Amino acid sequence: KDWKFSGGLGQGHKTWCALSAGEEGVDWEVRHISDEKGLGLVALRSLQEGSRIMVEHELRDPWEHPRIVDLYPVGESIARKVALNGFSARDTFAGKPETVVCLRMSRANHACDPNAQECHVEGVMLLFALRTIAAGEEIEIDYTTREQLALFLTPEWSRDRLT
Repeated sequence: KDWKFSGGLGQGHKTWCALSAGEEGVDWEVRHISDEKGLGLVALRSLQEGSRIMVEHELRDPWEHPRIVDLYPVGESIARKVALNGFSARDTFAGKPETVVCLRMSRANHACDPNAQECHVEGVMLLFALRTIAAGEEIEIDYTTREQLALFLTPEWSRDRLT
């Protein structure tokens, strides 16, 4: 594995860090957004459409990580934190979905019209800009998973709503 955690800012992933963008404290930061939203991700510089914003190692067993208690909702159980902050990741070998937690990426808030998209690649989650994100703009993702969308986007569901 080429992943290491320095304990401070930055990603620490040799494979991805040579690429432009994607550094905490340089390109984005975790910041208080509002009392309703709590913490979120904010661009520190203009992030171009298609650029890699973040890469983060997945916690496949987040119950053992000491920083999991920092995630929303404050004071709730670890199971609740995992349920609300987890990402769907398909296991490459088993082919079945599982939930993983990424401590930094989990700070991204939801938007129905997001400006970023996460994807799972071999043990890491990547966050890409769907459009140019201005400095100071909140970085938002759509919490709806592809599996959830597939339940609704059946021919019958579409036909009922389009007619």
